[in-house]
Amino acid sequence: MLSIIVPVYNEEDTISEVVSRLCNVPIEGKEIIVVNDGSTDKTLNRLERIARISEDLKVVNLPKNKGKGFAVRKGVEAASKEYIVFQDADMEYPPSNIVKMFQLIERDSSLDMVVGVRSLSWDLVTSISFGSFFANKVISKLVDCPDTFSGHRIVKRDVYNWLNLKSDGFEVETELTLKLIKNGFNVGFVPIKYIPRSRKEGKKIGFIDFVKIMNMYFYVSVLDKKYRKEKFVALSLSEESS
Repeated sequence: MLSIIVPVYNEEDTISEVVSRLCNVPIEGKEIIVVNDGSTDKTLNRLERIARISEDLKVVNLPKNKGKGFAVRKGVEAASKEYIVFQDADMEYPPSNIVKMFQLIERDSSLDMVVGVRSLSWDLVTSISFGSFFANKVISKLVDCPDTFSGHRIVKRDVYNWLNLKSDGFEVETELTLKLIKNGFNVGFVPIKYIPRSRKEGKKIGFIDFVKIMNMYFYVSVLDKKYRKEKFVALSLSEESS
């Protein structure tokens, strides 16, 4: 029913705790797919040790670091469930948030995605960086979405596959959100817990990533004309009849 995709790069201090908490998320029929994105620390060793004793965990290993978006796509390729969840490996997003998101999308079948909305105020700027804070506020205002950058979200697998995401980096959440909203898919929002960390504590997103995010906004909102929800509906109907 639920595939939890965890892209990870050099998170040896948190990955075991994240996987442990994901295993304890009270949702039956879930699978946990951790994509090791070319980590150079002990992340892979710890994942392999956990996988030997956990039936819920599947590890996908990428020999070279390709970026969060690339790792997410590889994780989805290995997924088998109806819903896809994004979960970061650094404990900024407590895995317990997944229950609230899943309950909402399961209760309301009209929703194609549920985004976990962080409570972002000016007192968090030093933790999440001014660039991240400002860019998220600007794009969220432009597209009427309370939290465009949120790393915690759940999306229907068939919708995700149809969107054919291209992002290799941190802009993957922006691409997913913008394409869904632009094409009239139904997106729900639910408040979640969020514990930001600073770059000193290991946060990896940087200035170049915000440039890519803004480029993604411009591409999807202005240049990309090929996506239309009507095509998705027609495709779904033809698949059901075949």
